[in-house]
Amino acid sequence: PTLRNQIETFLSTVPNSRWVTYDPLSCSAILDAHQRTHGVRWLPRYRFDQAEVIVSVDADFLGTWISPVEFTKAYSQGRSLEGTPPRCSWHLQIESRLSVTGAKADVRWPAAPWELGLILTHLADRIAQKAGVTWRAGALEDVSLPTARLNELADRLWKAQGRSLVVCGVQDADIQSLVNFLNH
Repeated sequence: PTLRNQIETFLSTVPNSRWVTYDPLSCSAILDAHQRTHGVRWLPRYRFDQAEVIVSVDADFLGTWISPVEFTKAYSQGRSLEGTPPRCSWHLQIESRLSVTGAKADVRWPAAPWELGLILTHLADRIAQKAGVTWRAGALEDVSLPTARLNELADRLWKAQGRSLVVCGVQDADIQSLVNFLNH
């Protein structure tokens, strides 16, 4: 309250001033996408412990993304060979730089930052075809990943319906909407 009072006092003395807050680790794109796709601005609870297939696109969920302590615990529970029955989720990390999460992934696909949304678009296109859903018109730009890789990933996600999780750390509501589509 004291800091807020000082800021408001300062702002009242300087004409045309405003208070701007910057969050370097923002989740606003996820919130905006959920507002768009679900009608509610909320941050989902990601259940890594229940996922059999995990696809993470530039989300360092074991290192810095949203709640790494919670996610690390859940991730390790989903990959426990000592449990009954033994479980080991499959994890693909698509990222522009090596992260803690990428180092732990079963498979890691390096990709340029500007390609991440396009990769998700290609993946969503393949899933939509499998579901018999028309969701966009027009041809897609080429992506640096081989078509066979994307097809294999789409097949793996399709076979694990209801038991897969796609997460993304890109701060773009359109890209996060694609993630919501894939998770749906």
